[in-house]
Amino acid sequence: MEWTYKKAHCRKTAPETQTLGSLKAVGTLPTRKQPLGTIPRFMPPLQILCLPQYSVGQLFLSQQGQLFVSLKFSYCEFSLTVFLWLTPMAVSVRKPGLIALFDVDGTLTAPRKVAAPQMLEFMRQLRKVVTVGVVGGSDLTKISEQLGKTVIADYDYVFSENGLVAHQDGKLIGTQSLKSFLEEEKLKNFEVGCSMNVSPIGRNCSQEERDDFEKYDKIHNIRPKMVSVLREKFAHLNLTFSIGGQISFDVFPQGWDKTYCLRYLDDFQEIHFFGDKTYKGGNDHEIYESERTVGHTVTSPEDTMEQCKALFLSNH
Repeated sequence: MEWTYKKAHCRKTAPETQTLGSLKAVGTLPTRKQPLGTIPRFMPPLQILCLPQYSVGQLFLSQQGQLFVSLKFSYCEFSLTVFLWLTPMAVSVRKPGLIALFDVDGTLTAPRKVAAPQMLEFMRQLRKVVTVGVVGGSDLTKISEQLGKTVIADYDYVFSENGLVAHQDGKLIGTQSLKSFLEEEKLKNFEVGCSMNVSPIGRNCSQEERDDFEKYDKIHNIRPKMVSVLREKFAHLNLTFSIGGQISFDVFPQGWDKTYCLRYLDDFQEIHFFGDKTYKGGNDHEIYESERTVGHTVTSPEDTMEQCKALFLSNH
């Protein structure tokens, strides 16, 4: 729980019961000692104390939904109880058990481009209200190029390579590799035909060539046709072929799509996933259709922000 006190009101007397009705204690604060120099400015009565400390602290909720904190300060034989009123704008509380999980390309950024400053700021504000995670098919280096070098610290969860590399609160919590999963001989035979990320036009193409190929592919179905042939040829390996981005498709063992990251989210009862390629064959399809998620199809980063505002920020 995160607290701010921009609009807190300070008073020395208890709340009037006829105004607020009955009160319910909803939390207890730990005993804390704090030098006067760090006491917030909104607590003027404490200026008379040299070394204040509170020995009792409780968070109360009235029937009308108003929040306030009761702090009892003591110094020698003197004591003072202060009530800090918290307005709705003064409290930022994350909804427990809920996470908003985002695809990268086409959802937070334009394909393979850097996230706009307004999107990065929006995600910072959203993170104050809900737990936020990112899941992408690219490796961490590419995701960092798009969302910033501090990406693993900027989000609660960062799942690169569909979650095969997982970070929580800036720390690595899990890894998996294709080489350790597939038998060496099978992997060798597969690599003769293609790589794990297949791009008909080549990954070193320019952005203009990417855009042109994407338009051409939508008309002539180049990638879907290649996937159909490879799926038949390598059926014995139980591989999944998933079209993503503008120019390529990914190849990985069954179950290694974006649903792989869900194994790290058992503490969440409500998982909202946002992605642009949620259609069958798209690399967001499996997690979008998962029974564990509430799927949302977006059409652009701007659409992502609008949907999140309606879902999570309408009361803020």
